[in-house]
Amino acid sequence: NDPIAKKILDRVKESNLPKEPEDMNITTLFIGGVDETVSDDDLKKQFLQFGKIKAVKLISKSNCAFVCFFARESATKAIECLYERFFINEKKMKLLWAKSQLEMPSG
Repeated sequence: NDPIAKKILDRVKESNLPKEPEDMNITTLFIGGVDETVSDDDLKKQFLQFGKIKAVKLISKSNCAFVCFFARESATKAIECLYERFFINEKKMKLLWAKSQLEMPSG
């Protein structure tokens, strides 16, 4: 319950987060470590709590996926809550901001 300790811990947590892209149009997150046991629905269940999802794309040959939100704030909240703490089927996933050229069309 020490407010100073909390402030320090919050600052450390923030400094470890991946840097937000300067391009404010980026609303997509990259998920690494995705294997055949992970489905679109698994990803949707994990990320819907942060906001409305525009698209989920699994790329099995690359063992990764992309989750595109409608709002940047949703992606930011997801990174803040799940970075270094994101598990599916008891397996830790890598979570980062996606690059702008990977933005997915709606659909």
